[in-house]
Amino acid sequence: MMKHEMMKPLSLVRVTLVTLFLATISCTGYNIDELPTSSNATNMGAMIAPPSFKWTTTQTVMVNITGSKSLSPIKSTLTISGSKGSFYKGLHANTENKDLRLILPTNEKTVTFQFNSKVLSVDIIGGKAVISFDNLAKAPQKAASSLTFRSSQEILVNDRDSDGVADPEDEYPDDPYRAYNNSYPASNSHGTLAFEDNWPSKGDYDFNDVVIDYNINTVTNAQNQVVEIIGQFALKASGASYNNGFGFQLDNISPDKITSVSGANYATGTYLSLANNGLESGQTYANCIVFDDFFHIMPRINGSDGVNTLKSNSFALAQTVTVTLTFLNKGVAPSGGTLLLSDLPASAYNFYLIANKNREVEIHLPDRVPTSLANRSYLGKDDDDSVGSSRFYRTRNNLPWAINIVQGFDYPVERAPLNEAYLHLIRWAETSGAEYPDWYDNKAGYRALPNIY
Repeated sequence: MMKHEMMKPLSLVRVTLVTLFLATISCTGYNIDELPTSSNATNMGAMIAPPSFKWTTTQTVMVNITGSKSLSPIKSTLTISGSKGSFYKGLHANTENKDLRLILPTNEKTVTFQFNSKVLSVDIIGGKAVISFDNLAKAPQKAASSLTFRSSQEILVNDRDSDGVADPEDEYPDDPYRAYNNSYPASNSHGTLAFEDNWPSKGDYDFNDVVIDYNINTVTNAQNQVVEIIGQFALKASGASYNNGFGFQLDNISPDKITSVSGANYATGTYLSLANNGLESGQTYANCIVFDDFFHIMPRINGSDGVNTLKSNSFALAQTVTVTLTFLNKGVAPSGGTLLLSDLPASAYNFYLIANKNREVEIHLPDRVPTSLANRSYLGKDDDDSVGSSRFYRTRNNLPWAINIVQGFDYPVERAPLNEAYLHLIRWAETSGAEYPDWYDNKAGYRALPNIY
């Protein structure tokens, strides 16, 4: 990247000159600040994305489940799955109605429901998946019955921890405080977050300043209450000159809902200020800073280059930071009380970068709200076109500084803009995702392999 010219030995004078010319020259030879001139642009600087485009590879699916008025009452585990595994589990009665809001990959066309060994797949139509327990009861039998209750009066069978969830359905059969794993993006997959760190100025759009794979498991109990969040964050690459931190806010979740935080990685003498429960202090909503300095965990190659962005350098294995946010400690809630899984949707996760140890400078996904500690005077400066209370972290052409690819993502090499690695990216963005929704796939004609690490 031009602003990261320390990737090669340079004099201080040259680094200064590169910084001065950042706003007008890109390393590939085009002007990334030029005014948009075409709806079929060939570079990131000239393209125009629609203002409403979220730069996301997810879809919001409303799941509507109708309870039965004719079946014998049964209380059992409801599992909802996709092609990469399950993403929801909870204890439900077949007589109750249930509405769920799920954030799923755009490539998921159906969802599969399992209840008391009955399995039924339902198409996603118009952003909805509609099912009834009556129809589910008519579905083929998948396995031997593992009923929790065959009726509301019958005693529970095969429940060693006596939590109300039958052992074959209980992922923690010997722990009365835990019952289910609810994974995002899914139990057998990971998402990828990729950042540019020069905000509020543009960078070179290679989206490799910080690259992180993630999977988040929300553990719940038999009452469908959140017990803990276990986040696995694999640090893959950084082509940055900055020492960047990373964290997430749980939007609209009060800090007093969390009992404790463990597993975060901080350098000695961190610039962060932490509350007694391990969350960041001074925040309106719960904020967990996963690490405060990427290079404290994965040191630069050769002492000056970044990590895993130049093919000519040696490869460093990804380093995983696992953080645990405990809500209920052995069934005991903190001062803020309990939280239902339905009150913690995947959309609550507001990921962001902390640029170069400057706690005031946060870089979020497009339109995600900055936290209470962000300095909002940077909004609308330089190339940022944040406006009002709902438009954030976009250029005037609606380009982002961060992307979240829930299907996983192979990032570009240093100085290769995203569109020069993924050949259909621009068309995907210009059409609000209508064309090439699978632009990230490894299909013939989709990638320029020399530009992908």
